[in-house]
Amino acid sequence: MVEGVSRATEGSTADPHRLERLLGGAELSRLLDRLVDRLRRGRPLTGTVRIAEATPSERAALAALLGRPPGQGHTLSVPLADLDVVLRRAGAAPDLATAVEVLRGPVGEGAADRARVERAWEALFGEAFHWAQPPLDTWLAQLRGDGLLRRLAGGDPGVAADLLEQARAVLLRLPADGLPRSVLAGQAVGDSHALDDGRPLATLVLRAIPLLAVDGTEDAGPASDGAPADGDGTTHPASDAATRGARWSAVGVRTSALAGLVLTLGLRAADTSATSQALAALAEQGEPAALTLRQLVGDAPRWRPGEVFVCENLAVLETAADRLGVACAPLVCVDGWPSRAASTLLRDLAAAGATLRYHGDFDWPGLRIANDLHERVDAASWRMRARDYRGAVARSNRPLRGQPVGAVWDPELGEAMLASGVRVEEELVVDELLADLAG
Repeated sequence: MVEGVSRATEGSTADPHRLERLLGGAELSRLLDRLVDRLRRGRPLTGTVRIAEATPSERAALAALLGRPPGQGHTLSVPLADLDVVLRRAGAAPDLATAVEVLRGPVGEGAADRARVERAWEALFGEAFHWAQPPLDTWLAQLRGDGLLRRLAGGDPGVAADLLEQARAVLLRLPADGLPRSVLAGQAVGDSHALDDGRPLATLVLRAIPLLAVDGTEDAGPASDGAPADGDGTTHPASDAATRGARWSAVGVRTSALAGLVLTLGLRAADTSATSQALAALAEQGEPAALTLRQLVGDAPRWRPGEVFVCENLAVLETAADRLGVACAPLVCVDGWPSRAASTLLRDLAAAGATLRYHGDFDWPGLRIANDLHERVDAASWRMRARDYRGAVARSNRPLRGQPVGAVWDPELGEAMLASGVRVEEELVVDELLADLAG
């Protein structure tokens, strides 16, 4: 095992995934450069850092991170105490210095220690390139170039060496000819949960799969690492469960057809299959129905064309069942980023001619989900335009956090949200949504 441990990982509770999404974007790279420079010169990360000639994207990214409107003028002032608090409250890092070192590698231990750790990293990749045959040499080059392995390992070359060895053991068993993912993990590394969503090993393997896929699958580029959504307002489309499932399937790895569910209310099919009869019976009682991927694939209903509403949060569907019951229009709840079951259902509904209308939280993850559904299943917006946001913003005092994103169906919406700096959860506008569902 390669030796070399950075101060950032000794006793640290840093979350590399969350740090990358909060602070690792290109818009904040100049800020990170300034922090690295301070650490290298032995200066504490206190006071204020100023970024000259700040771009609009840099202002927007910092405003979203700190939960405040973007400032004016040519110089961007960053209070480091506030940044430290944001990272700690988000559970991303115990302090700002640790965050910098997890994202950029060890920078504060002095020249000799830094050189030692860098030599350890070079030795690690040099050894790995000896065993990596094409196309895995491309995968290793990507990992070295973008720093993903460093982040997953918390900056520790020793941890990274173990991760690479485990990834190699998994990749040598691919394609797997229908082997369950948990069985593959157990056989390869002795831990049946090592390839669960969000685990570092799963992220590394998912990065390599597009290079290995035997069925021509090209679902995403190197940036899609399969990391799951977090509850801190920093979800990225790469966390789409359907994308992860497609990657595993492309190399013959089977994920559970029962693990993901999608809830519906008032949804009926046009045939008399067992799944369709169960849907009809629950719809007649005004009760929600839970559909598994196994049902949607193995006993696929024949859907009717028509209007189907789609919400993001379970509370909306539950409230609709309580207040409207049998009078509720067909409603599907994706419960955050769509699971494979939800993605399959929406895809099949769209293919049958259904018109999908989506509503979610007025925050950046909500817009990302809506953009994704608009692209994949042509879902239209449902009360998610700038005028709807402005009409609801007074009901919330929660700050808008995360990386900003535009709304493809209404460019004015993202601008309005950035200007107000307030997130509005879907539950706060449930009365308006129920009025539409009641017809």
